[in-house]
Amino acid sequence: MSPCKGEYFNKQAGWILLELTLCLLVIALVSWLMMQQTQHSWSNLNLSKAQRAQWENVQKAQIMQQLTGEDYVSLMESILSAKQQDYPKCLECREQNMRAWFKASLQRGVAPVKETE
Repeated sequence: MSPCKGEYFNKQAGWILLELTLCLLVIALVSWLMMQQTQHSWSNLNLSKAQRAQWENVQKAQIMQQLTGEDYVSLMESILSAKQQDYPKCLECREQNMRAWFKASLQRGVAPVKETE
């Protein structure tokens, strides 16, 4: 075996190792970018879901205020402290049952939405 032939294979193996390292680096970078994009998409989806639920709760509070004449501030406090309730069984709802329907219809765990960037 001539010394030149062995030297050629060592250089070729070095280039192959460099190409392999660069390929793995590119794959890692693409994977990281995909993970960041997925996290951003999920956070946007969760934010829009929370905003929609908050909007629905506010709409229900406005309607409830018109129906019962209850103070809007206390209705909004009901939204923030809403706990799981069952719907009342009534054919004709009066004021107390109407409040129970309102509280049962609220979206759970929805606090005022703060947008993040």
